[in-house]
Amino acid sequence: MGRYGEVFYGSKYKETRGKTTTEIAKMFREDVKAAQKAGDLPRGLKLSVKTRYFSGGSAIDVKIVAVPQGFRVLNPAWVVAQAADPHHFLPERNCPAFTAEAENLLVAVKAMIDAYNMDGSDSSVDYYCVRFYGSTE
Repeated sequence: MGRYGEVFYGSKYKETRGKTTTEIAKMFREDVKAAQKAGDLPRGLKLSVKTRYFSGGSAIDVKIVAVPQGFRVLNPAWVVAQAADPHHFLPERNCPAFTAEAENLLVAVKAMIDAYNMDGSDSSVDYYCVRFYGSTE
């Protein structure tokens, strides 16, 4: 997002200026429904969208909790490797845990929520400035 003095503005940031994090989460949920109807996101996808408020700001946490039947989430090679040696850390670069389809879904959902965000952070000087924090998993 924000790097070296650049500020990232999501495509829906300006039109939703002044909205609360709760209102943005509601709009995001509507975007998900519209994307499913349009076929951009799979039907049967279920997300948990939670907002949090704290002294340093707010957050929207998005979690994919269900995918349609037949949608593969875990990479079969990763499952086999983990089953063979469950106490060994398997670096993602050697064998990704998620299928390409699942990774693409995560990227799409994150892009949808990032459309509402702004990030002018510069971690090199420990400066964080965002509209809201959060996670997508």
